[in-house]
Amino acid sequence: MTRLAGGEKKRLFWRLRRNGDFCPDQAEPPIFPIYCGLVLDASLWMEKGYPIFRCHATWFLLGFLPWIGRNMATLGIATDNRLMVNFLHHGMYPDFMYKGIPQSHGFPYRYDPRAEKIGRDLPSVIKEISSRFLQAPSRHEKWYLLDKPRIFWSWNIIQGSGDAFVYPVSSSPYFHNTFFRITHRLMYILHYPVIVLALFGCLMVWFPLTRIGLTQSSLLIVRFCSLLLIYYKLIDMAGAPSPRYSVPLRPFLYGMALFTPFILIRSVRNLQNAVIPDLYAGFVAHAPESRTL
Repeated sequence: MTRLAGGEKKRLFWRLRRNGDFCPDQAEPPIFPIYCGLVLDASLWMEKGYPIFRCHATWFLLGFLPWIGRNMATLGIATDNRLMVNFLHHGMYPDFMYKGIPQSHGFPYRYDPRAEKIGRDLPSVIKEISSRFLQAPSRHEKWYLLDKPRIFWSWNIIQGSGDAFVYPVSSSPYFHNTFFRITHRLMYILHYPVIVLALFGCLMVWFPLTRIGLTQSSLLIVRFCSLLLIYYKLIDMAGAPSPRYSVPLRPFLYGMALFTPFILIRSVRNLQNAVIPDLYAGFVAHAPESRTL
């Protein structure tokens, strides 16, 4: 990434800085583009020196400080953690249900008589989560590490109309059009294999083997896609794993799933082209000379 052309870095930097689409809730600042901007800042610093980094850091502060000023003027505080408190609170119930009640699936906090007390502030919700881990550690470890990612990337939108629909619809081609129904069924069947392939892709892009046959700009793009998916996975492991928030990520998910077999095939071919001729040359060089009779 540090060897990427400076012009390409700058263009990508400004696109990420202007774009807030990665943020799950526009009431909060676009954290992921800000993070990407700082990473690119650091690479520019390493490549061209401190003045470039200082210049971009100044522009970053000029873009971020007005948000802090807005919060101070409207809320009286620099940041409002109400959304974070609700996010952590709503995601602390195993199986996304309150005491296993099926009717509470997706909305367990609505059935909890202590919900108001638990969600009063950040220390109270952290205390409740810690207490639950101490009471049933294995159950909550499974919920946070295994079940939450599975629910977040699931096909069925729990907090919505169900299936692939976030909101109820009166009519849709997926109800009566044969072609649409076939594509719907196909994607339903492929959904979990795609997730597994995307997971491998997110990990593979950080191994040296991935660099074979890829330009620096291509590698940078797939690594940022990997960061985006990992970022959301970690965030939703901490809070409420609402599947509807994974819908905007599906283009990135499908892209990483397609990248996995592509880079595997390409890496094997490049290794064959690079290794086999060398092995053959070494074999010929060390082969015993034929004796003449």
